[in-house]
Amino acid sequence: MNAQGKPDVSNLIRCQCKEVEDRANRDALLMEMCELPAKAKNMTMDNFEVTDRNREAYEWAKKLIDGELVWLIMADVTGTGKTHLALAVCQEWLKQKKPAKYTYVPRLLDELKAGMNDHTLEYRFKLYCTVPLLIMDDLGLERSSEWVTDRLTTLINERLMNELPLIVTTNKSLGQLPGDDEGRISSRLTRESFCHAVVME
Repeated sequence: MNAQGKPDVSNLIRCQCKEVEDRANRDALLMEMCELPAKAKNMTMDNFEVTDRNREAYEWAKKLIDGELVWLIMADVTGTGKTHLALAVCQEWLKQKKPAKYTYVPRLLDELKAGMNDHTLEYRFKLYCTVPLLIMDDLGLERSSEWVTDRLTTLINERLMNELPLIVTTNKSLGQLPGDDEGRISSRLTRESFCHAVVME
């Protein structure tokens, strides 16, 4: 009550149970937007098997989690833990209550093509361009075309110009990405000081 004997609403205190509910809803929304695959729950930083082959990538992944790195590009043959590491970083990011999005690159392009038919292309593309952390898994598996190369180049360039965190995994050499004969994509992935590429040969 205030001095006039009326309820004092100038300093409302939120119900603790409601705060817990709001946090749970927020966490669920972040997880839903991220679209992590089901197997991600078994791919964490704690259970990542560090070897001589992937140790450098692991150390740089920790730097990205801590905000000391912006872009991490991991290139090699299959079976060295690139996807595990990318998913683990994504989960650490979500634990910090930061939005992130995982995408398998061929699926990303399928979604954009679907957006051309249902008039959501601009919305879908903007989401990939602006989400605080984007994981692009298996770049180079997509079927090459002028449209595909243009979309990927524009997406990567938008994140580059705004210095938005990005993790890319690929089984290709950066100089052999499909449709990137002029090196427009590969040069953007490595040109800035905040980009670090690890080749796990």
